[in-house]
Amino acid sequence: MKPQLLLRLRGLAHSYGENAALRGVDLDLYAGEIHALIGDHKSGKSTLAHVAGGVEPVQTGSYELRGATLERLTPRHARRVGVALVQEQLQVMPALTAWQNMAVGNLSRLIIRRADEQRLRAHCRDLLQRLDLDIDFQSPLHTLSEEQQQAIELVRVMARDPEVLILDEISSRFKPHRLKRLFALLSDFKAEGKAILFVTPDIEEIFQFADRVTVLRDGERIGTERVSDLDRIRLVRMAYEFTSYLQDGDDDRGPVYLRRQNDQLIKNLPIAAVVLDAETRVFSVNAEAEKLLQYPDLQPGKTELGGMLQHLGVGASEEIQEAVRRREARTWESVPIAGDRKVRLACHPIKNYEGTALGTILFIEDVLMDDLVKEYLARAEQMTSIAELAAGVAHEINNPLGIIQNYLELLKMSEGADEQTGYLERIEGEVNLITEVVSSLLSFSRVKQLPIRHVDVGRLLEEVVLLVGHRLRDKQITVSRYVPRHPVYVDGLENKLKQLFVNLTANAIEAMLHGGVLKLSVEEDHDTGQVEISISDTGHGIPADLQDDIFKPFFSTKVTKTNTGLGLAVCQHIVDLHDGVITFRSKPGETTFNVVLPMKPAPASDTDGASDRAPDETLARSGADPHIPPAPPPERSAHR
Repeated sequence: MKPQLLLRLRGLAHSYGENAALRGVDLDLYAGEIHALIGDHKSGKSTLAHVAGGVEPVQTGSYELRGATLERLTPRHARRVGVALVQEQLQVMPALTAWQNMAVGNLSRLIIRRADEQRLRAHCRDLLQRLDLDIDFQSPLHTLSEEQQQAIELVRVMARDPEVLILDEISSRFKPHRLKRLFALLSDFKAEGKAILFVTPDIEEIFQFADRVTVLRDGERIGTERVSDLDRIRLVRMAYEFTSYLQDGDDDRGPVYLRRQNDQLIKNLPIAAVVLDAETRVFSVNAEAEKLLQYPDLQPGKTELGGMLQHLGVGASEEIQEAVRRREARTWESVPIAGDRKVRLACHPIKNYEGTALGTILFIEDVLMDDLVKEYLARAEQMTSIAELAAGVAHEINNPLGIIQNYLELLKMSEGADEQTGYLERIEGEVNLITEVVSSLLSFSRVKQLPIRHVDVGRLLEEVVLLVGHRLRDKQITVSRYVPRHPVYVDGLENKLKQLFVNLTANAIEAMLHGGVLKLSVEEDHDTGQVEISISDTGHGIPADLQDDIFKPFFSTKVTKTNTGLGLAVCQHIVDLHDGVITFRSKPGETTFNVVLPMKPAPASDTDGASDRAPDETLARSGADPHIPPAPPPERSAHR
């Protein structure tokens, strides 16, 4: 049974004056889940938490709680509807006692019954004990430690028993042993069917107790994944740019000063990281870098970058040093080092508030590109076996399907069939759908490649939507299309073209969190003899700083362990194989991939109007309204 969707945020955009903090962010929060929110400084995490908690208004977008749209939300209204926020900055009253702080907002009647007060006292004391804290309720709050004050604020909010609890970077105030108690308390809260949105800069906290994580960057949602599927290194690289922000009184002429959370993050990274100062001297290294470098004479503040690279035996040393000196953000995918090894090396400038570069951070991954290729090939072999198995299963299903269809025909001709016509037609429709899915699966799972032949791209898109129909239904995505009534042909390898459109469609589905529209378009250009196939989604979009890299092999914006980063590279290869062109355009809320292929005339056996496809038809059982108005074709891309 699917958990209840408690909170649904769509297209949130929020600005402070001219500064955009959120740019069309979507977020779903389910009952019984801990959902982490991570991102770099100024990524929009706290703004999203404040909007969700009612502290900031919804400027643009929608806010739904238990399926009901809330037009205006204030902190007081949020408390009434079961949403509670613990902000990053302590919201306590130091002059009051611990008990008075916990009672604020929880005993709001003019005449408070003693039984209510006793019940609340007992509940608060129980919550504090579960955090391993014994606090005198009559102590003035200003006499307590910061950790105790944070616990008082947390207990005050949790004592309200909210359905949605939002915690904005509060874990840094707790000692390690008490942090474990906090995680246990939140896990119990989750087990009661409550939803928790947990904002944190700490990667390890996410892996300790979160169920899902959403990554923000520059106010945009980069992705949402299950934590069990995450790749640590890829998550770190997506979430953080490692920009340093100086505090008042810092001297930007000296060594690089990192904010506390960045410093801690770098030390605990599962990847080698070396921080260089403005003169390209080694400022600090983390534990992974110490293991990789094996450099006993390394002296922070004295060892030069050139000396460190020479010790490693790094090829292209001068090029790397020049990039660091110029404060460039660069990545070298396969750099040879001593011992016949290869590393992936990336450098990122560290900047202050004004954008002045103060130093550089180097990431070094000890990984052979050959290993990635071997992993991909092994996975491809596995997929071949799965394809063979799928083909066998599909053939086995075909036999009983044929028998069922024969008996249906007999039933339709039998006495009394008129009374059961509706039921029989419904059964026949479902059987025909199964037959189409099996037929499509058979063609897609063929291990041996079919020869080049005329392929009807419209029909191919129908088969693709059948194959991904279950994912469309799960996410309640509407599918609309703009396809000519007559067949439109290209010459090609049917299996590979189907793989191309499956990859693009799957990416589009993944970009949409829940709901949305998948648009499929086929447009002929008889002047150029080309056909353009467009696949468009209403998802979060591709960040501008990643758009130049998406077709590169092994590049991916996904953070799952199983993702190889080859999906779009494979698409590019298939399009090239068919003498075509693939382009895209993307912004928050809309991404469109356009594939242009040489168009071929219809075979002599085909006649105009032979196909029964409508110009706009909802495909598959996707939960869509079959009577949606015709969608206009997507705008043509620049290459036309």
